[in-house]
Amino acid sequence: MRILLIITVLFVLGAGQNCSAPNHNIKQTQKEMATNITGFWQKVFADDCGREYPNTLEFKDKGLFFTHKAENDPYTVWDVGTYSVESDTKIKLSTSNDAVISYSYGISGDHITFVINPHCKITYKKQK
Repeated sequence: MRILLIITVLFVLGAGQNCSAPNHNIKQTQKEMATNITGFWQKVFADDCGREYPNTLEFKDKGLFFTHKAENDPYTVWDVGTYSVESDTKIKLSTSNDAVISYSYGISGDHITFVINPHCKITYKKQK
């Protein structure tokens, strides 16, 4: 019984070494996805909920984002913070109250659409 346990442990440890390479590829893909999102974005469409979201977004590399608004603009859910591209359909953004929320999103050409909830979508156009 001990020999079977030792063989199982060695097999699992050996298998774990082979799993590290795909994680590198996943991280590279996430880096490429993050590159697609970097830059300035201007809001072009929003459902009624969109008033709570900024008119412009700027995604920097290294996971930082900023919004640009005038002094008299209303409160926005996103102001300045961090982001993390989790996949080609999921992104995490920090909110103005420092919560980190996962959103569905999609990029089509020079447009990005965030799905806040099933009844709320916001689309931004990438600025040149």
